[in-house]
Amino acid sequence: MIFLLICIMLFQPTRSFIRRIVADFFYPFFSLVLKVENIVAQKGLARKSNNILSAELIDLQKANSTISAKCEYLETLVSENSELRKLLNLKINPDYNYIFAEIIFRDPVEWFNRFSINKGESDGIENGAVVLARISADNTPSKSSFGVVGRIASLSKHIASVNTIVSDECNLSVIIPENGAAGILTGGKRIGHRF
Repeated sequence: MIFLLICIMLFQPTRSFIRRIVADFFYPFFSLVLKVENIVAQKGLARKSNNILSAELIDLQKANSTISAKCEYLETLVSENSELRKLLNLKINPDYNYIFAEIIFRDPVEWFNRFSINKGESDGIENGAVVLARISADNTPSKSSFGVVGRIASLSKHIASVNTIVSDECNLSVIIPENGAAGILTGGKRIGHRF
């Protein structure tokens, strides 16, 4: 008889069928235990004083604030990650070395003419190097490309100053794609235009 029971239990369909029957049979007992636990927890919560509940509420609010701050930080990381992925889509050219930098200072008086970045000589930046920035075509981030925004004017070990293309101290050699004509792009004030 025992051998027959063991053989029946070895078959997977039989085991799952018996498991379902046993689970259905014992369900009322398990659910009763859960109901009793919930009732005891609710009664215990009702017996707590207002001071204890207030302290627990304050702790929960602090935990929620911490979680919210972490979520905002993660959203910032996701945004930066997306930005870096777009930067990685730059075409690799053996003659150029791309170095990612961020603007750390911008003088309000010289807002459109120059700014400072957080990379310098120790990071491989060279004097006169061209500075690129991501630009969006038709204000759609998915169709972004890169354009020249300036040139390194001066640098220290960890910081570099950039003259923008509208600065009168920035000169760049350019080629007009339509006709292949070469020229010099010079910045400076333009009468009748706002920058």
